[in-house]
Amino acid sequence: MNTRKKIMVVVVILLIGVLIYLFVVPSNADKLSKTPWCVSSIYYKGRLIQPKTLHALYMVRKDGKIPCLENISFDKDGNVELPGINSRAIDGEWQIDSNKNLQLNVDTLQYIFQGAYVIYINGDKLVLRSKSTIINASR
Repeated sequence: MNTRKKIMVVVVILLIGVLIYLFVVPSNADKLSKTPWCVSSIYYKGRLIQPKTLHALYMVRKDGKIPCLENISFDKDGNVELPGINSRAIDGEWQIDSNKNLQLNVDTLQYIFQGAYVIYINGDKLVLRSKSTIINASR
């Protein structure tokens, strides 16, 4: 087999590998909406804000040790529920924009939660970072 044919075979194999990777790896939207995320902390302008949702239902974490009282739920239809801050849960809408950032549009506490977030997902850890707010969560 000459060198040109070897290069063509390698290129075809690489293209097939990339296509398989793109179809198999879930998107950020899929990862966000898979299950609720347990919020561990929220920072607004560098200051820790303790989420406290009034009348919150809780989910049990995967490790079964600590019940999660504050969570974020992204549904596949674009609805989101965020933890309240001494308030009821905050409802809103979410989408992934063309820059692959999370866009949140919420009904209350817009100054804290509304806007564009860079998404960092590493296994069961989630960090959402906007210009003013950082949300840390896990599954």
